[in-house]
Amino acid sequence: MTNYKSFFSVNKSSLFYNLGLSAFASLFNSIMKFATIFFISRFFTKEEFGLWAAVTSIGTIIGIGGDFGIGNSLRVKLSELFVSSNDKDNEASNYFFTSFFLLFIFSICLLFILLFLYHILPVENLFNTDNFYLKNEGKELLFFTQGLVLLAVPFSIGGAAFFSYNESKISSYLSLLQSLLSIVYLFVGIYMSFSILLISVGSFLLNFLVNLISSIYFIHRRNWLKYISLFKFHFFSKQSVFLLKNGFNYFTLNFSKGYLENIGTVIASSHFSLNVAADYNLVQKVYTASTSLYLSIFNPLWGAFSENAFKNNWKWCINVYRKTIRFTFILITMLVIFFYFFGNIILSLLTGTNHNIDPFLFILIGISTLFYMLYTSATSFLSAINRIKLIIFMMILFSFILTYTLNSQLVFIFKNLNSLVYFLIFIWFLSFLAGHLQSLIYMKKKLNFTN
Repeated sequence: MTNYKSFFSVNKSSLFYNLGLSAFASLFNSIMKFATIFFISRFFTKEEFGLWAAVTSIGTIIGIGGDFGIGNSLRVKLSELFVSSNDKDNEASNYFFTSFFLLFIFSICLLFILLFLYHILPVENLFNTDNFYLKNEGKELLFFTQGLVLLAVPFSIGGAAFFSYNESKISSYLSLLQSLLSIVYLFVGIYMSFSILLISVGSFLLNFLVNLISSIYFIHRRNWLKYISLFKFHFFSKQSVFLLKNGFNYFTLNFSKGYLENIGTVIASSHFSLNVAADYNLVQKVYTASTSLYLSIFNPLWGAFSENAFKNNWKWCINVYRKTIRFTFILITMLVIFFYFFGNIILSLLTGTNHNIDPFLFILIGISTLFYMLYTSATSFLSAINRIKLIIFMMILFSFILTYTLNSQLVFIFKNLNSLVYFLIFIWFLSFLAGHLQSLIYMKKKLNFTN
């Protein structure tokens, strides 16, 4: 067996290197996101941009929950096997291939369901526009892109599995590759006068190809191809039950979180207009691109929290957790103030057109981003130790409330875009508060017990 144990030791040099590389990859990705917004908004109409934003948001929601939590369940199990022994390659590979075949079966079944629903569901109503051609193009675009998302799901486990071996650097390299390929394809598409449909489908196809490469390289790196011949149905049935049981919690959390994070653009598109959706998505993407650099530290920290909790190093967990919360609050608050004064200027530079979006919208979406980032900070520790039942309950509850409100007579409370953002602020504030209190109580209890 190849010895990867040295990779897993969470020391300062390895952790800082992984954090630094993740930060660089996220910085590069942020620049590419800004570049994508810059070129799409300049070379396509505002309604086409709104269509692209809505479809991308839906794809993100499906992509987040598309692996049914099996990816995170596999990641936890591989970490456990790797820490406990050097001689678990056979068992680890069984879990990996079980996850792949299980997700492949699910994806193919869902793909056939998607093809069946194409002629039944009036999804073109998600795109509120008088442009009949754009509505129909939106329907085709939605089904093409979501089909590619489903096909990419089984191959996405390779990228996630690298974190179990403290090899987040490889995921960073793959992320850089995808961003570079995406922007090159966008340049080619603009030069060749591709439609917004071809531009969008191409970017989703590149995502599929990078996921495929990540899984192939992960298998090759571990020399696990030889274990396929040893794979038995007995392992598949037994381990499928384990992965599905543990994965359900992660699936529910990630899907509901992704739903709440991305549903704003879809609501703006369906209940207001594609133009309103474009404005909302532009402001949201400015914040998302700006915070993605900071979010990149949570994947390496996830592994560090997991190992230190395993070693009962609770003092380290508490100190790092508190510093993370404080730094998050200061950083995002400064970002909100900056975009309040300069948000429209930045958007005008990005898109090449003058923007007069109400600065108060920058404040509202900024506050929503603040509490979302605090929630992410608070729950990174809970996810690492699989203590997520409370936040799962809250995410499900808020998702149902939002969905019921939008599909009932209560929809009148969303009279404008600001009222929608108020509701999202309320959701992320309560979610952060619950996760923060649970994390601190748990760590202090464990610290007192070990002392």
